[in-house]
Amino acid sequence: MAAESKRTQDILFDAVVELLTRRSFDDICVTDICGRANVHRSTFYKYYVDKYELLEVRFRAMIGEIIQGEEDLPRFLRHVEENTHLYKPLLLDPKNSEAEHIFRRALALRLTENGDGEITSQFKAGGLLSAAAWRLRIENRDVPVQRLSEELAPYFNP
Repeated sequence: MAAESKRTQDILFDAVVELLTRRSFDDICVTDICGRANVHRSTFYKYYVDKYELLEVRFRAMIGEIIQGEEDLPRFLRHVEENTHLYKPLLLDPKNSEAEHIFRRALALRLTENGDGEITSQFKAGGLLSAAAWRLRIENRDVPVQRLSEELAPYFNP
């Protein structure tokens, strides 16, 4: 992918993430994303069919970098910790359930690609997102990521 192409796709993804902090995914349209990114609609459609594909493609790429088959649980939890601007609206705002569903589906697919069965992948994806949401809540922020990883390890690394 050419540098300019990647940069444009990064800008579009950053725009939708920023918009998720203020509005529900259902209320965000391609025009909103393009306006926030300062990108013409035709440029958006050069890369994506719609806002759903934007999230799916970008979530799959991001998850592919995080979930690699070893040390996935602590790596994922650290990623959540370092990217609260994405995960708070995604996991804690019920108005963004469609975006969360796209993320969950991409995460389960990656786990399946790494050798887990379909049911196990769904279980692990749900568990990872539940653990991340639990950790993001204010009353649980003092629980170290390492402790959370250690307590959940038996369920994710049997």
